[in-house]
Amino acid sequence: MKRVTTILSILLFFVSTTFADIPDVWDGTTITAFSIDGGSGSSADNPVLIQSAAQLAYLAQQTNKGTAGGGSDYTGVYFRLTNDIDLNNKEWTPIGWHNTNSNNAHFKGVFDGYGHVISNLKISTAKSGTTAGVFGAINSGYVKNLAIGSGSITWGGSVGGVVGGNFSGTISGCSNAAYIKGTAYVGGVTGYNVKASGSTVFPVVINCYNRGALELNNGTATTNRGFGGVVGYATAIVSNVYNYGTMTVLGSDVVALKGGITGFLGTGASVNNSYYKTGTVASGANVYGTATEEANMKLVTFVTTINNSQIPAVWVEDDAVTPVNNGYPVLSFAPVVSVSATSLTNLDYNVGLGPSAEQSFTVSGGYLTSDVIVNAPTNYEISSTSGAGFTSAITLSPVHGYLSSSTIYVRLKTGLLANTYNENILVSSTGVTSANITLSGTVDNTTDFQDINNKIKISVDGLNINISGFFGYVGIFNVSGSQVQPNQLVLSNVSIAIQNRGIYLIKMTNKEGVQIKKISVN
Repeated sequence: MKRVTTILSILLFFVSTTFADIPDVWDGTTITAFSIDGGSGSSADNPVLIQSAAQLAYLAQQTNKGTAGGGSDYTGVYFRLTNDIDLNNKEWTPIGWHNTNSNNAHFKGVFDGYGHVISNLKISTAKSGTTAGVFGAINSGYVKNLAIGSGSITWGGSVGGVVGGNFSGTISGCSNAAYIKGTAYVGGVTGYNVKASGSTVFPVVINCYNRGALELNNGTATTNRGFGGVVGYATAIVSNVYNYGTMTVLGSDVVALKGGITGFLGTGASVNNSYYKTGTVASGANVYGTATEEANMKLVTFVTTINNSQIPAVWVEDDAVTPVNNGYPVLSFAPVVSVSATSLTNLDYNVGLGPSAEQSFTVSGGYLTSDVIVNAPTNYEISSTSGAGFTSAITLSPVHGYLSSSTIYVRLKTGLLANTYNENILVSSTGVTSANITLSGTVDNTTDFQDINNKIKISVDGLNINISGFFGYVGIFNVSGSQVQPNQLVLSNVSIAIQNRGIYLIKMTNKEGVQIKKISVN
């Protein structure tokens, strides 16, 4: 039953992502290395993939060594979690730590939880520094799209379920449901948030929520504290967050150093469009954020409010029939496909000179549960390779739900009749609103005489005059002006036989006008 309970708890915090694997369970000791060789981790499209709890433990190990100790702060390195993680209530060592501005080891990379959940977190014994969370300390780093689904943190001064100490970093799209207890700066998602030493950049906490029970174990201390539902201490920019987890001060009342959103707001910092359930924090709390009745936080209008006009919407309604977050808004990790263009125009050519020149667009996607299919319309063709391999449909396969930016080349097919072709490419995948790219191309039945040397080719083969690249009427005259071959309609290519050698005038007529070319037949 314990395994079943764990899996059910995982479903409670994000919209269910069907591409998620069964959680990888940690034994508490195994550490497995990953590699950043060969360019892995160089971009969001080519991240280091964290596929197990043991690899997450390796990230902690190497970060905590610090650069001076042979580890790494992973500056500029991108990571993506590919599995839900069950830490199995084994003691977790946070990724990064902070004691002072000169005694620390911070994570400086980009970590995308990709909608996955870390469950059964346990931090209960002393570690390096005083910060505790899945991430102990980040510096100009970025942690996003990660849920802490269950567990407890009962040790640390600066404590948050996701990040203990945030120094000029960004935390986005994260949530916490673990029980959190700390002694100084305690928040559901993140504890202590200030500018990094020497930096002018405020930390950012955006689109996050807390539902876990929180406790400040401050003893008799009532200063140098910060106790918040989402952020403990905030010299930071906090936006579009909410809390409905209970908050309890175990020691002396810290009065206004507690609040439903944050316990402290520093100079230049702000709390924007953020809400907490009425009654979650005791009287005497500060007024950062807006106290809101539980019933109102479960209305569809509140989903609109917390989204704050973000496109695409970050927040969606909880499921009305089978709620996964007690009816409160949930973060959206629905499948999405993005295209770089909505229309491609001027896919043109003259009759007989097709196909058109190529144009291109890119396709990318996230949280995908199946392949992305790109379908060309009847009179167009597509390829993933410039200049070759054109076909009517292309299948793009995501890796762990993620589709990196893929270029698709488009052209108007050869051999079409003179006409205008307005059609649509369809890009689709399971659970995704299909994307349409409007194509516009024309097959022209005229030749522009201003470009005659580029488009019209005239050659002689014995007593045959060969003309290509022209649509219109052609007549042959001798130098005396007598017509030796009657006018005939040419559809791009023609070979006209004459009886005698000599100098001839070729008269070409279409709606662009009349062009006369002289040619010698020897």
